[in-house]
Amino acid sequence: MKAYKRLSRSERYYIYVWYYEQKISLRQIALRLQRTPKTIYDEVHHNRRRPDVSLDKIPYDPE
Repeated sequence: MKAYKRLSRSERYYIYVWYYEQKISLRQIALRLQRTPKTIYDEVHHNRRRPDVSLDKIPYDPE
């Protein structure tokens, strides 16, 4: 089993730019970053300012 490795700040910014500005799928982002799709999905859907509002209105925050 691989050791757990957190997403770096630069990886988080890549996720933000690729997902929101370039409209690249989460699966493609996972391939580019060599992470599992579940990791990217969790990052985008669980790390946002207001989880009760849709991602379209208040997007993922890389900070």
